[in-house]
Amino acid sequence: MAKIADKSIETYQVNLKKIKAVVLYYFNLKRRGDALCKEVLKDLWREVFKAVPPILKDAHLLVKLLQSPRLWNLRRALEQLQWQGYRLLDKLHQRLSEGKIHDNIYSLHAYDVHAFNKKKLNKKLEFGRAYQLGRIEGNFVYVGQCTSLHMPDAQSLPPMVMEHEYLFGKEILESIATDKGYYAHSNQLLLEDKRVKEIYLPRPNRVLAAPYYYSEMGVMEKSHNRRAGIEPLIGHLKHGWQMGRNRMKSDATTLGAGYSSVLGFNLRQLKRYLTGEAILDLESKNTKEDMQDRWLFYGT
Repeated sequence: MAKIADKSIETYQVNLKKIKAVVLYYFNLKRRGDALCKEVLKDLWREVFKAVPPILKDAHLLVKLLQSPRLWNLRRALEQLQWQGYRLLDKLHQRLSEGKIHDNIYSLHAYDVHAFNKKKLNKKLEFGRAYQLGRIEGNFVYVGQCTSLHMPDAQSLPPMVMEHEYLFGKEILESIATDKGYYAHSNQLLLEDKRVKEIYLPRPNRVLAAPYYYSEMGVMEKSHNRRAGIEPLIGHLKHGWQMGRNRMKSDATTLGAGYSSVLGFNLRQLKRYLTGEAILDLESKNTKEDMQDRWLFYGT
């Protein structure tokens, strides 16, 4: 056993103390904006490259030893290292030494991950996938089908409208309010073709050739205020129903976690109405179908 231990030490040399020191030095330089950041990052890559490939080369020898259910965490770590380890080192080398820029690897345990930067002071760089959310009367939330990681706002509006028709019927939607990200001339024409009476689709602050869509000032102000009503619901979903921080370990469960968050929130809202904790005011509604007419859209 002593000889095997000595041989393993000679074969796999992982100097975590030195790697940690290089990492700290790199972040200190980056914080000061020093031009040596790239060279230090190359040194960090060389230190990691000397330690990781020998382990990856012989990692298959541990597969049979980690079949026990009790060792699921070690088995998962080994699989992640085998899946993405070489790819990550190769992409970093091409970026640092050859100047090639490829699709980044944002996670070692998931493939369907995208980077989001809204360029706001209160929001840092976030990683994950986007969901399109809508609000109907009664503060219930609807989630559209995720067909991509980014789910662009303007391209997502027509599928959300089509889903509304599928759920509640055609020519039921009477009012819709969005933010500027959903504006597109094609979306404006679509809503007009659907005979939506109140359309609040604000234009972005840039020069556009499409003609303006004019509506009454009172309708615009009311729609603008209703549009803001979805913001607290987004906060509840992110902080109270785990939509802001996913704890799943695979792409399929991550996708399902977003849907389950919305389902749990809607069940909680339904319980509040059934127990009398919340009351839905229907006096100002002409028909029961008006509950389905008020839609607000937001991408998160």
